[in-house]
Amino acid sequence: MDDKTPLVGLHGYAAGERLVSLGLIYADTDDKECQTALKKSQMDKYEGRDDEDIDQIIEDEVTEKENHRAEDLEAILIYGAM
Repeated sequence: MDDKTPLVGLHGYAAGERLVSLGLIYADTDDKECQTALKKSQMDKYEGRDDEDIDQIIEDEVTEKENHRAEDLEAILIYGAM
């Protein structure tokens, strides 16, 4: 981890009461979208939904590019921890 991609949280996907996946959340400080705070309206789509629905919506919105970047960063972290 470095200043360009700080760890800002964890995310998980649950199926019922079972945690199916757990991942790291990084802020890509080079990405303009990560430099702008969310507006309340961006959160409205989650209103009235349960946690499983929200988890699925968020997982579905992750792009292929974001997945590859996350895999690369996780590999660096794992290698650095060895």
